[in-house]
Order: sequence, then structure tokens, then C-alpha cells
Amino acid sequence: MAIKTKGKTGFRNEKLFCFNCGGSYKIEYPQPTSMVSAIMIQFAKDHKNCEPTWKEPVNETPEQ
Repeated sequence: MAIKTKGKTGFRNEKLFCFNCGGSYKIEYPQPTSMVSAIMIQFAKDHKNCEPTWKEPVNETPEQ
């Protein structure tokens, strides 16, 4: 399940995720809070101009 934030990036499948391009980054833990914050800020900066090409996958249940 995706957790979308106010911006174009957030968390999906326990990774930082860009809701425009579908790029992701796994943060290794444990990390100091200041380092995690810096990684999140840099990820958002790296993805601020991404084109909206990613689409949320749709789970289709086969008919029975």
C-alpha cells in the first residue's frame, strides 16, 4: 500500500518513492534521524521535476 504525502514523494513498500516516475530508494536502518531526514530531503529534490509516468498497479482478481 502506498502512503502518499502532500508532495510528489512519500513511502511505498517501506522505501522512499516518487509517485511521478516510480523511482524508489531503500533507507538502511539504523541511521541517525538527521541522516534519514537529509536522505528524504535529497530524494524529494532529485524527483521534484519528474514527469508523471508511473501508474498505481491494479490487482485484478480472476473471476470464478
